Amino acid sequence: MDRQHLIECASKAMEDGKKRKKLKQDPESIAQRREKRKELRERKKINENSLPSYSHSLSIDNYWEIYERVIKDYTPAMVEWYKEHGSDEKTLKIVTEENKRYGSVIEKIVLAIKLIGNRENSEHDGIKKNKKIEIKSSRYWSQSYNCVWQHIEQDHDYDCVLFVLLHFDGSLKIWGIEKSVLFGELRQKNILTKQGTEGWWCDKQNVIEYCKEIKTVDDLDSFLQSF
Repeated sequence: MDRQHLIECASKAMEDGKKRKKLKQDPESIAQRREKRKELRERKKINENSLPSYSHSLSIDNYWEIYERVIKDYTPAMVEWYKEHGSDEKTLKIVTEENKRYGSVIEKIVLAIKLIGNRENSEHDGIKKNKKIEIKSSRYWSQSYNCVWQHIEQDHDYDCVLFVLLHFDGSLKIWGIEKSVLFGELRQKNILTKQGTEGWWCDKQNVIEYCKEIKTVDDLDSFLQSF
């Protein structure tokens, strides 16, 4: 590109700039811009006035149809899974308990029905046959017959764990396992795995074959005397 061409381009750009500036200062152009801004303000005002009131827009009646449409994209809640399997109102009430409270409730139930005796300290939940027992409770996952038992602590003072599962009919399914098996063989097999900073956990479908099913008090006594 030669020097003359560059000069011509620069000159043209300056001329165009002068024309735009002149056009911007032209009374007719100014009036047109003002009218356009006024039109935009009116549109905004109309749109704002057409919005529903604050309370109406957030009311459940206003968004319920949206909820029913959106919720179909999600896995049904745990309580719906229990309902599908015929759980009664008593069972459903337990199912809907918040996780931490659910665990505490089940622990107190097991103690209240005298399945095990009172604990010696806060690092286990009860004692029987001179064995310190930890109770871990769970419910079925939604759309699954599996569950997980979590927050299992390695350094707490107990000899075995009773895994408790709330069945669809409201009964408590219980399995027992020795602590030494959990943190020995099952940890080596990655059946018992680390739960971040909150201890360890395992799921029913993998751990169950290493446990003793407990249906009666005699079953529990037999399990506790086996180690």
